[in-house]
Amino acid sequence: MILNEASVIVLVFDITRRETFEALDYWHEQVRISRGTNKASIILVGNKIDVGGSAVPIEDIKRFSERICVNRYYTTSAMIGKGVKELLEGISGAVEWSELLKSFNEKIGVSIGEYIKKKSKERKIERRIELIKSILNDFKGTDELEVNAILNYYISQAIIQISKNEEYIILDPEYVDKRIGRIISEASERDGVIEITRMQEIMKLGRNEMEDIIDYILKENICYKASENIIVFPNVIHKTEVELEEYLIEVLNSNPIEEIIKFRGPGDVIFLQYSAIMSKEIGNPEYISNIAGAWKRWSGKDTSVIVIMYIKSQQGGVIRLKSGGGRGNEMMQQALSILKSILESHALSYEKVDNVI
Repeated sequence: MILNEASVIVLVFDITRRETFEALDYWHEQVRISRGTNKASIILVGNKIDVGGSAVPIEDIKRFSERICVNRYYTTSAMIGKGVKELLEGISGAVEWSELLKSFNEKIGVSIGEYIKKKSKERKIERRIELIKSILNDFKGTDELEVNAILNYYISQAIIQISKNEEYIILDPEYVDKRIGRIISEASERDGVIEITRMQEIMKLGRNEMEDIIDYILKENICYKASENIIVFPNVIHKTEVELEEYLIEVLNSNPIEEIIKFRGPGDVIFLQYSAIMSKEIGNPEYISNIAGAWKRWSGKDTSVIVIMYIKSQQGGVIRLKSGGGRGNEMMQQALSILKSILESHALSYEKVDNVI
Protein backbone atom coordinates (compact mmCIF):
# COMPACT_ATOMS: atom_id res chain seq x y z
CA MET A 1 0.00 0.00 0.00
CA ILE A 2 2.82 2.43 0.82
CA LEU A 3 5.67 1.41 -1.47
CA ASN A 4 5.70 4.78 -3.18
CA GLU A 5 6.26 6.56 0.16
CA ALA A 6 8.68 4.14 1.84
CA SER A 7 12.15 5.39 2.77
CA VAL A 8 13.52 1.86 3.13
CA ILE A 9 12.49 -1.29 1.27
CA VAL A 10 12.98 -4.57 3.15
CA LEU A 11 12.87 -7.69 0.96
CA VAL A 12 12.46 -10.86 3.04
CA PHE A 13 12.79 -14.50 2.02
CA ASP A 14 12.77 -17.84 3.84
CA ILE A 15 16.24 -19.38 3.50
CA THR A 16 14.68 -22.88 3.63
CA ARG A 17 12.34 -22.24 0.68
CA ARG A 18 14.08 -21.25 -2.55
CA GLU A 19 10.78 -20.23 -4.19
CA THR A 20 10.48 -17.33 -1.70
CA PHE A 21 13.90 -16.09 -2.82
CA GLU A 22 12.95 -16.36 -6.49
CA ALA A 23 9.73 -14.42 -5.79
CA LEU A 24 11.84 -11.41 -4.73
CA ASP A 25 12.18 -10.43 -8.41
CA TYR A 26 8.42 -9.83 -8.43
CA TRP A 27 8.49 -7.71 -5.28
CA HIS A 28 11.45 -5.69 -6.49
CA GLU A 29 9.56 -5.04 -9.73
CA GLN A 30 6.60 -3.76 -7.67
CA VAL A 31 8.99 -1.38 -5.90
CA ARG A 32 10.31 -0.14 -9.25
CA ILE A 33 6.81 0.35 -10.69
CA SER A 34 5.50 2.11 -7.57
CA ARG A 35 8.47 4.40 -6.99
CA GLY A 36 9.54 5.23 -10.52
CA THR A 37 12.79 7.19 -10.27
CA ASN A 38 12.47 7.81 -6.51
CA LYS A 39 15.39 6.31 -4.64
CA ALA A 40 15.09 4.12 -1.55
CA SER A 41 17.54 2.02 0.45
CA ILE A 42 17.00 -1.69 -0.15
CA ILE A 43 17.70 -4.18 2.64
CA LEU A 44 17.66 -7.92 1.98
CA VAL A 45 16.74 -10.33 4.80
CA GLY A 46 17.17 -14.10 4.89
CA ASN A 47 14.87 -15.35 7.68
CA LYS A 48 14.50 -18.69 9.53
CA ILE A 49 18.19 -19.25 10.29
CA ASP A 50 17.06 -21.13 13.41
CA VAL A 51 15.87 -24.02 11.20
CA GLY A 52 19.39 -24.86 10.06
CA GLY A 53 20.72 -25.14 6.51
CA SER A 54 19.89 -22.97 3.50
CA ALA A 55 18.25 -23.80 0.19
CA VAL A 56 19.74 -20.63 -1.34
CA PRO A 57 23.52 -20.58 -2.04
CA ILE A 58 25.31 -17.44 -0.85
CA GLU A 59 26.58 -16.90 -4.40
CA ASP A 60 22.99 -16.52 -5.63
CA ILE A 61 22.27 -14.03 -2.85
CA LYS A 62 25.36 -12.00 -3.78
CA ARG A 63 24.43 -11.95 -7.48
CA PHE A 64 20.87 -10.85 -6.69
CA SER A 65 22.12 -8.16 -4.28
CA GLU A 66 24.50 -6.75 -6.88
CA ARG A 67 21.86 -6.80 -9.61
CA ILE A 68 19.25 -4.77 -7.67
CA CYS A 69 21.75 -2.70 -5.64
CA VAL A 70 20.97 -4.05 -2.16
CA ASN A 71 22.45 -1.79 0.53
CA ARG A 72 22.88 -4.58 3.09
CA TYR A 73 22.01 -8.24 3.69
CA TYR A 74 20.91 -9.53 7.13
CA THR A 75 20.16 -13.03 8.36
CA THR A 76 17.52 -13.36 11.06
CA SER A 77 15.30 -15.68 13.04
CA ALA A 78 11.93 -14.21 13.93
CA MET A 79 11.30 -17.26 16.12
CA ILE A 80 14.25 -16.74 18.49
CA GLY A 81 14.94 -13.08 17.72
CA LYS A 82 18.45 -13.60 16.37
CA GLY A 83 19.63 -10.77 14.14
CA VAL A 84 16.40 -8.79 14.59
CA LYS A 85 17.98 -6.02 16.71
CA GLU A 86 20.73 -5.55 14.11
CA LEU A 87 18.12 -5.46 11.33
CA LEU A 88 16.03 -2.79 13.08
CA GLU A 89 19.14 -0.70 13.68
CA GLY A 90 20.05 -1.11 10.01
CA ILE A 91 16.59 0.04 8.91
CA SER A 92 16.71 3.05 11.21
CA GLY A 93 20.19 3.95 9.99
CA ALA A 94 19.11 3.74 6.33
CA VAL A 95 16.32 6.32 6.72
CA GLU A 96 17.20 9.86 5.64
CA TRP A 97 15.29 11.39 8.55
CA SER A 98 16.18 15.00 7.72
CA GLU A 99 14.76 14.63 4.20
CA LEU A 100 11.34 13.54 5.48
CA LEU A 101 10.61 16.89 7.12
CA LYS A 102 11.81 19.22 4.36
CA SER A 103 8.55 19.45 2.42
CA PHE A 104 6.41 20.93 5.22
CA ASN A 105 6.56 23.11 8.31
CA GLU A 106 7.58 20.85 11.21
CA LYS A 107 5.41 22.69 13.75
CA ILE A 108 2.30 22.34 11.56
CA GLY A 109 3.22 18.71 10.93
CA VAL A 110 3.30 17.97 14.66
CA SER A 111 -0.02 19.78 15.20
CA ILE A 112 -1.69 17.84 12.41
CA GLY A 113 -0.24 14.63 13.87
CA GLU A 114 -1.95 15.43 17.18
CA TYR A 115 -5.15 16.25 15.30
CA ILE A 116 -5.06 12.84 13.57
CA LYS A 117 -4.39 11.09 16.89
CA LYS A 118 -7.39 12.82 18.48
CA LYS A 119 -9.59 12.08 15.46
CA SER A 120 -8.61 8.38 15.57
CA LYS A 121 -10.44 8.08 18.90
CA GLU A 122 -13.68 9.04 17.11
CA ARG A 123 -13.12 7.31 13.74
CA LYS A 124 -10.82 4.48 12.71
CA ILE A 125 -11.12 4.96 8.94
CA GLU A 126 -11.71 8.06 6.84
CA ARG A 127 -11.85 8.80 3.14
CA ARG A 128 -8.64 10.60 2.24
CA ILE A 129 -10.45 13.42 0.48
CA GLU A 130 -12.65 14.03 3.53
CA LEU A 131 -9.70 13.95 5.93
CA ILE A 132 -7.84 16.52 3.82
CA LYS A 133 -10.92 18.77 3.76
CA SER A 134 -11.31 18.64 7.53
CA ILE A 135 -7.60 19.41 8.09
CA LEU A 136 -7.71 22.36 5.67
CA ASN A 137 -10.80 23.63 7.47
CA ASP A 138 -9.20 23.39 10.93
CA PHE A 139 -5.70 24.57 9.97
CA LYS A 140 -6.11 27.86 8.15
CA GLY A 141 -3.15 28.88 6.02
CA THR A 142 -2.19 25.34 5.00
CA ASP A 143 -2.68 24.14 1.44
CA GLU A 144 -3.52 20.75 -0.02
CA LEU A 145 0.06 20.02 -1.15
CA GLU A 146 1.41 20.60 2.36
CA VAL A 147 -1.34 18.49 3.95
CA ASN A 148 -0.62 15.65 1.51
CA ALA A 149 3.09 15.85 2.35
CA ILE A 150 2.29 15.61 6.06
CA LEU A 151 -0.07 12.66 5.54
CA ASN A 152 2.55 10.91 3.41
CA TYR A 153 5.09 11.42 6.19
CA TYR A 154 2.80 9.78 8.77
CA ILE A 155 2.04 6.99 6.31
CA SER A 156 5.80 6.37 5.89
CA GLN A 157 6.08 6.07 9.68
CA ALA A 158 3.15 3.58 9.79
CA ILE A 159 1.26 5.93 12.12
CA ILE A 160 -1.58 5.85 9.61
CA GLN A 161 -2.20 3.54 6.63
CA ILE A 162 -3.50 4.19 3.14
CA SER A 163 -5.47 1.80 0.94
CA LYS A 164 -4.06 0.55 -2.37
CA ASN A 165 -6.27 2.89 -4.38
CA GLU A 166 -5.48 5.75 -1.95
CA GLU A 167 -9.19 6.25 -1.27
CA TYR A 168 -9.08 5.48 2.45
CA ILE A 169 -6.86 6.45 5.37
CA ILE A 170 -6.74 4.11 8.37
CA LEU A 171 -6.38 6.49 11.31
CA ASP A 172 -5.80 3.76 13.89
CA PRO A 173 -3.94 0.92 12.08
CA GLU A 174 -3.37 -1.12 15.25
CA TYR A 175 -7.08 -1.15 16.09
CA VAL A 176 -8.16 -2.01 12.53
CA ASP A 177 -5.44 -4.61 11.86
CA LYS A 178 -6.13 -6.48 15.10
CA ARG A 179 -9.86 -6.66 14.46
CA ILE A 180 -9.52 -7.59 10.82
CA GLY A 181 -7.12 -10.29 12.01
CA ARG A 182 -9.84 -11.55 14.38
CA ILE A 183 -12.37 -11.53 11.54
CA ILE A 184 -10.10 -13.55 9.26
CA SER A 185 -9.25 -15.95 12.09
CA GLU A 186 -12.92 -16.53 12.79
CA ALA A 187 -13.67 -16.95 9.07
CA SER A 188 -10.89 -19.55 8.80
CA GLU A 189 -12.76 -21.73 11.29
CA ARG A 190 -15.94 -21.51 9.20
CA ASP A 191 -14.78 -22.36 5.66
CA GLY A 192 -13.80 -18.76 4.99
CA VAL A 193 -17.31 -17.38 5.59
CA ILE A 194 -18.34 -14.70 8.08
CA GLU A 195 -21.51 -12.62 8.44
CA ILE A 196 -21.30 -8.83 8.19
CA THR A 197 -23.35 -8.63 11.41
CA ARG A 198 -20.61 -10.64 13.17
CA MET A 199 -17.93 -8.40 11.64
CA GLN A 200 -19.84 -5.44 13.07
CA GLU A 201 -19.70 -7.01 16.54
CA ILE A 202 -15.93 -7.52 16.24
CA MET A 203 -15.13 -4.08 14.79
CA LYS A 204 -17.43 -2.18 17.18
CA LEU A 205 -17.94 0.64 14.66
CA GLY A 206 -20.93 2.72 13.59
CA ARG A 207 -22.88 1.80 10.48
CA ASN A 208 -21.28 4.35 8.11
CA GLU A 209 -17.79 3.58 9.34
CA MET A 210 -18.43 -0.15 9.04
CA GLU A 211 -19.54 0.34 5.45
CA ASP A 212 -16.22 2.09 4.77
CA ILE A 213 -14.25 -0.76 6.39
CA ILE A 214 -16.08 -3.35 4.27
CA ASP A 215 -15.54 -1.29 1.11
CA TYR A 216 -11.86 -0.95 2.07
CA ILE A 217 -11.21 -4.70 2.52
CA LEU A 218 -13.22 -5.58 -0.60
CA LYS A 219 -11.12 -3.19 -2.70
CA GLU A 220 -7.95 -4.71 -1.23
CA ASN A 221 -9.08 -7.98 -2.92
CA ILE A 222 -8.62 -10.04 0.25
CA CYS A 223 -12.26 -11.12 0.25
CA TYR A 224 -15.53 -10.74 -1.65
CA LYS A 225 -19.17 -10.21 -0.83
CA ALA A 226 -21.21 -13.38 -1.40
CA SER A 227 -24.54 -11.83 -0.35
CA GLU A 228 -25.89 -8.84 1.55
CA ASN A 229 -24.72 -10.32 4.86
CA ILE A 230 -21.92 -12.72 3.87
CA ILE A 231 -18.21 -12.03 3.26
CA VAL A 232 -15.88 -14.82 2.03
CA PHE A 233 -12.11 -14.94 2.59
CA PRO A 234 -11.00 -17.62 0.07
CA ASN A 235 -7.36 -17.59 1.15
CA VAL A 236 -8.14 -19.18 4.52
CA ILE A 237 -9.96 -22.20 3.06
CA HIS A 238 -7.47 -25.04 2.85
CA LYS A 239 -9.43 -27.74 1.06
CA THR A 240 -7.41 -29.65 -1.53
CA GLU A 241 -10.14 -31.26 -3.67
CA VAL A 242 -12.78 -29.41 -5.66
CA GLU A 243 -16.24 -30.36 -4.38
CA LEU A 244 -19.07 -29.91 -6.91
CA GLU A 245 -22.58 -31.27 -7.23
CA GLU A 246 -22.84 -34.19 -9.64
CA TYR A 247 -24.80 -32.32 -12.31
CA LEU A 248 -22.15 -29.54 -12.34
CA ILE A 249 -19.44 -32.14 -12.90
CA GLU A 250 -21.46 -33.44 -15.87
CA VAL A 251 -21.71 -29.89 -17.28
CA LEU A 252 -17.97 -29.35 -16.77
CA ASN A 253 -17.18 -32.56 -18.65
CA SER A 254 -19.45 -31.73 -21.61
CA ASN A 255 -17.62 -29.95 -24.45
CA PRO A 256 -14.60 -29.39 -22.14
CA ILE A 257 -11.97 -26.74 -22.87
CA GLU A 258 -8.71 -26.49 -20.95
CA GLU A 259 -6.03 -23.80 -20.72
CA ILE A 260 -2.86 -23.69 -18.60
CA ILE A 261 -1.10 -20.41 -17.84
CA LYS A 262 2.37 -20.37 -16.32
CA PHE A 263 3.75 -17.19 -14.74
CA ARG A 264 6.54 -15.87 -12.54
CA GLY A 265 5.73 -14.27 -9.20
CA PRO A 266 3.92 -14.98 -5.92
CA GLY A 267 1.16 -17.32 -7.10
CA ASP A 268 -0.81 -17.30 -3.84
CA VAL A 269 -1.21 -13.51 -4.04
CA ILE A 270 -2.24 -13.68 -7.70
CA PHE A 271 -4.71 -16.52 -7.14
CA LEU A 272 -6.35 -14.72 -4.20
CA GLN A 273 -6.87 -11.62 -6.31
CA TYR A 274 -8.03 -13.75 -9.25
CA SER A 275 -10.68 -15.64 -7.26
CA ALA A 276 -11.97 -12.39 -5.72
CA ILE A 277 -12.34 -10.69 -9.12
CA MET A 278 -13.90 -13.80 -10.68
CA SER A 279 -16.51 -13.72 -7.90
CA LYS A 280 -17.23 -10.05 -8.58
CA GLU A 281 -17.46 -10.51 -12.36
CA ILE A 282 -19.23 -13.89 -12.59
CA GLY A 283 -21.01 -14.28 -9.25
CA ASN A 284 -20.82 -16.37 -6.12
CA PRO A 285 -18.66 -19.48 -6.57
CA GLU A 286 -20.03 -22.98 -6.34
CA TYR A 287 -16.77 -23.87 -4.60
CA ILE A 288 -13.80 -21.85 -3.30
CA SER A 289 -10.56 -22.48 -1.44
CA ASN A 290 -7.06 -21.00 -1.34
CA ILE A 291 -6.03 -23.10 -4.37
CA ALA A 292 -9.21 -23.59 -6.43
CA GLY A 293 -12.55 -22.09 -7.37
CA ALA A 294 -15.57 -23.07 -9.48
CA TRP A 295 -18.30 -20.88 -10.97
CA LYS A 296 -21.57 -21.61 -12.79
CA ARG A 297 -23.40 -19.29 -15.21
CA TRP A 298 -26.60 -19.31 -17.18
CA SER A 299 -29.24 -22.05 -17.18
CA GLY A 300 -30.88 -24.66 -19.41
CA LYS A 301 -28.84 -25.61 -22.47
CA ASP A 302 -26.54 -22.60 -21.84
CA THR A 303 -25.49 -23.79 -18.37
CA SER A 304 -21.71 -23.54 -18.13
CA VAL A 305 -19.10 -24.24 -15.45
CA ILE A 306 -15.48 -23.17 -15.05
CA VAL A 307 -12.92 -24.43 -12.56
CA ILE A 308 -9.63 -22.62 -11.90
CA MET A 309 -6.83 -24.22 -9.90
CA TYR A 310 -3.55 -22.79 -8.67
CA ILE A 311 -0.50 -25.08 -8.64
CA LYS A 312 2.80 -23.91 -7.16
CA SER A 313 5.88 -24.11 -9.33
CA GLN A 314 9.54 -23.34 -8.73
CA GLN A 315 9.44 -20.19 -10.83
CA GLY A 316 6.13 -18.88 -9.52
CA GLY A 317 2.83 -20.53 -10.32
CA VAL A 318 0.58 -22.30 -12.79
CA ILE A 319 -3.15 -21.67 -13.13
CA ARG A 320 -5.14 -24.41 -14.80
CA LEU A 321 -8.57 -23.52 -16.21
CA LYS A 322 -11.21 -26.00 -17.34
CA SER A 323 -14.65 -25.04 -18.64
CA GLY A 324 -17.58 -26.94 -20.08
CA GLY A 325 -21.23 -26.58 -20.99
CA GLY A 326 -23.28 -24.74 -23.59
CA ARG A 327 -21.28 -21.50 -23.37
CA GLY A 328 -18.09 -22.92 -21.89
CA ASN A 329 -15.91 -21.22 -24.49
CA GLU A 330 -17.37 -17.82 -23.66
CA MET A 331 -16.78 -18.45 -19.96
CA MET A 332 -13.20 -19.52 -20.64
CA GLN A 333 -12.46 -16.37 -22.65
CA GLN A 334 -13.80 -14.16 -19.85
CA ALA A 335 -11.75 -16.04 -17.22
CA LEU A 336 -8.59 -15.81 -19.36
CA SER A 337 -9.13 -12.10 -19.93
CA ILE A 338 -9.45 -11.47 -16.17
CA LEU A 339 -6.31 -13.52 -15.41
CA LYS A 340 -4.22 -11.79 -18.08
CA SER A 341 -5.29 -8.33 -16.90
CA ILE A 342 -4.21 -9.22 -13.34
CA LEU A 343 -0.84 -10.57 -14.46
CA GLU A 344 -0.23 -7.55 -16.69
CA SER A 345 -1.21 -5.12 -13.91
CA HIS A 346 1.56 -6.71 -11.79
CA ALA A 347 3.98 -6.61 -14.76
CA LEU A 348 4.42 -10.41 -14.58
CA SER A 349 5.58 -12.49 -17.54
CA TYR A 350 3.30 -15.40 -18.46
CA GLU A 351 2.79 -17.98 -21.20
CA LYS A 352 0.40 -20.73 -22.26
CA VAL A 353 1.78 -24.22 -21.68
CA ASP A 354 0.61 -27.73 -22.54
CA ASN A 355 0.98 -29.25 -19.08
CA VAL A 356 1.67 -28.30 -15.46
CA ILE A 357 5.14 -29.89 -15.22
